[in-house]
Amino acid sequence: MATAAPGARRSQAIPTTTSIVEDHGSYASSCGYCDREGPTSKSHGMHAHVCSVEDYQSLLDRGWRRSGRWMYRPHLNDTCCPPYTIRLDACAFAPTKSQRKVEKRWRQYLDGELDDDGKRVAVDDGDEDDSKRADEPSASSASFESTANPSGDREKTHLEKTRDADATPKTKRLTKRVFEIREAPSAFDEEEYRLWRRYQASVHGDDEGSLGKSSYRRFLVDTPLRLRQAPVREPGNDEEQGGWVEWAGYAATEQKHKENDAGENDAAPRTVRAPPNGFGSFHHQYRVDGRLVAVGVVDVLPKCLSSKYFFWEPSFAWASLGKLGALREIEWVKNASKTCASLRYYYLGYYIHECPKMRYKAEYRPSELKCAVTGKWTTLDDPDVLRRLEGGSFAPLRAPEAAGDDDGAEPKKKDAEKTSRLGEDEVNAKREEDVVSVARDVLVGMAAGGQILQVAPFSLARQGPLGGPAGAALARRIETWRRATGDAGDAIVYLVDLERVAPEVVADGGDSGGASDESASDASDASDASSEGAMGAS
Repeated sequence: MATAAPGARRSQAIPTTTSIVEDHGSYASSCGYCDREGPTSKSHGMHAHVCSVEDYQSLLDRGWRRSGRWMYRPHLNDTCCPPYTIRLDACAFAPTKSQRKVEKRWRQYLDGELDDDGKRVAVDDGDEDDSKRADEPSASSASFESTANPSGDREKTHLEKTRDADATPKTKRLTKRVFEIREAPSAFDEEEYRLWRRYQASVHGDDEGSLGKSSYRRFLVDTPLRLRQAPVREPGNDEEQGGWVEWAGYAATEQKHKENDAGENDAAPRTVRAPPNGFGSFHHQYRVDGRLVAVGVVDVLPKCLSSKYFFWEPSFAWASLGKLGALREIEWVKNASKTCASLRYYYLGYYIHECPKMRYKAEYRPSELKCAVTGKWTTLDDPDVLRRLEGGSFAPLRAPEAAGDDDGAEPKKKDAEKTSRLGEDEVNAKREEDVVSVARDVLVGMAAGGQILQVAPFSLARQGPLGGPAGAALARRIETWRRATGDAGDAIVYLVDLERVAPEVVADGGDSGGASDESASDASDASDASSEGAMGAS
């Protein structure tokens, strides 16, 4: 790793509750849920070097998800298949008849009534067989000679009867199986990796040659979440953030700033206890008599268990292990809520109403979808919500609270009306003011040579390393990112590569003139969790 730029001030160790991300802005890719050609799926992405469980919970509630260390949020109003965040109140869940059937079949398997192929085992009824054996001649008295009978047919000898018995499938007594779910922090496991390869090849038709250990690690092992056993800040009401997609007929959500007024934060924040194994990323191993049959990859957060991925032994397709895993994870949440009162939800990822592969998520009731326009959770079974989902195009999931009859209009209509009233120059000036206002308090981590040199509010960084045109352009990127991250953006450090954004500063020795020691927050000294490959894109 390169050394820090000459003259640059090194920062102190960063607290374990601080998150550090590298923003990559908007990008487009091919869609995995429809047959449209080209890059029709559009999202905002960022690489998370480290993330607190509180911040990730807040990001989830604002439409974000993670794949390894890569975090992304679809542009719902500008993507081919808009996915909505879906969650279930586990404490209010009641299984359906088909879900109870899955549980029943699994109990039959564990009780030995079904074999490994899901077929019923012929049961050995000991009492009945004993009575039959009492009527049969013993081996010592059996004759190998034929004996006449009233019908005139030859009776089979004992040797012939024995041969017939050997040709008949034998029955056996039931043997119960031992089923357990082991929970462990996310880490590479060779047995899990081999199971994942079999699952991907058999269930999804992937080429096993492309399923390497590195791709498995990036997808299901790597995580920016730090394990945390200590209590965490009690999560607030995420609906108070409002929505993040503007829509005509709906009140726009104003970007709120954290206030630093004296006395506001004097009271100690309320906290909630961690569940038995803490918060963070975990793998749940499903084992039968020690054999690994399924793995659930989950994130345990202050409000929820977020199901990331679930894979299972292909030969157990008859057991519907995917559904069984969801039922077990719901049960896990119910139990965890007894320790951590705020942890009562089960997040199932994204829901695309027009995608058959995702319809199963709606079977876990009562499910809710997050409305990106209002920021409110909406009941999926609501007829009005279902009507708004039909057709596959993005739309608000609930009517506006204020009067308005154009809730289906195009979202850019308001901008056009504002421009006609105020004039283009005045509107542009107002937008620049908004950009500066939103970006000013964002904590910027200035890095060079693979090391974070200093962390300071963006307004102070503009007076030093990030002044000039480069800082103005960066302000617009930061403003877009800040609006995308919502309340979580208050505490997240926005990583900036000075060698790319302001190379002249690094060349001049990293003069940080304007940013004082007092203004810089506790920042990272390129610790293992946050700075390894800090400049690398995901």
